[in-house]
Amino acid sequence: MLPPPNTEPPPAGASGVVLGPALPPPPADKPVWKKWPFWAVVGGVVVGSAVVYAVSRDDKLCSSGCTQLNYR
Repeated sequence: MLPPPNTEPPPAGASGVVLGPALPPPPADKPVWKKWPFWAVVGGVVVGSAVVYAVSRDDKLCSSGCTQLNYR
C-alpha cells in the first residue's frame, strides 16, 4: 500500500522541486593531436614543403650562385 500524499506546503524558501540523480561530469577534451584540424594543418605543411622543394630544386650540379673547383 502507498503512503498518503504529502499535503503540507513546502517550507519557506523551498521550491518544492524534486531533484533527480546528479548528472555525470562532461567528458574531458581530447588532446590536440586527436582532432582533425591538427592533422589537416600537418598535411598542408607536408604537401606545401614538397611543392616548394620540387619547384626550387635545381638539376644542375652547380648553379650560377656557386663556384665549381677543379683540383686537377
